[in-house]
Amino acid sequence: MIGLIISIVAGIVVAAVFIMPQAIGWGVAFGILMFFVTVLIVHLLISLIVRKDVKRITGKIQGILTENQRKAELRQQQFTRRPIGSPQMMMQILEKEQNESLRKALVECDQLQPLCRWNLMLTWHINTMKVPFYFQLKDFEKLDQSLKKCLMVESQIIAIKMVRLFKNKDSKLDKFFKKKCSRAKSDSCVLLYSVYAWMLVKQERYEDALKVMVEARKKTDHEVILRNWEHLANNRPKQFSNSGLGQVWYGLGLEEMKQPKVKQRRKGAF
Repeated sequence: MIGLIISIVAGIVVAAVFIMPQAIGWGVAFGILMFFVTVLIVHLLISLIVRKDVKRITGKIQGILTENQRKAELRQQQFTRRPIGSPQMMMQILEKEQNESLRKALVECDQLQPLCRWNLMLTWHINTMKVPFYFQLKDFEKLDQSLKKCLMVESQIIAIKMVRLFKNKDSKLDKFFKKKCSRAKSDSCVLLYSVYAWMLVKQERYEDALKVMVEARKKTDHEVILRNWEHLANNRPKQFSNSGLGQVWYGLGLEEMKQPKVKQRRKGAF
């Protein structure tokens, strides 16, 4: 907002110079032209400066997440080579470290807040970045606040919003899906249609779930879509499963990944 005001003020000053009586030969028309040119140039310069700061801070956020991923992979490798404690204990350690990284990332997100005065849309971008962080931290109060003013563009953000509507038993779920997901195409529709159909199955709305899968088949031939369509078409709703989507699905917290049973070797066995 401040950036726009400065741009307009600069444009007025420059235009006034050319329109002033002593500026003979330039004329009013040229003064108006210079107003728009000045506004554009100043606004562009301010945007470039702000973008540089945004890029620097978002780079730090990405660095925090990348470092956490690197440490998690290293811990998993160490646990595989030399198990210490149970797998559950290992998962608790990884979750604790991940949450610490997410909180650090949120702190960096707040560093972007002062820049919002220069760009009104930046607030929406910040909230969009915060959504998956709050979701993983299960801070649903702040998550719902961020969802009110974020960009519903990425399938992950839309899916998280759908999860919140489903968990809260909000009647707006159907309307939200039709509004935000009906235009999704190709691979981007796989997660959204699969999540929504799963929700319909849980609500025992099997015919509606089948219609969603039929629509999804027109957009993609993804294995999960085809398999779930087949289950619903043959009256096997209990076999509906999104496990084939992997972590993208389990990350939404609607189902827990089944842990394979570890066979213990008997003493004296070779």
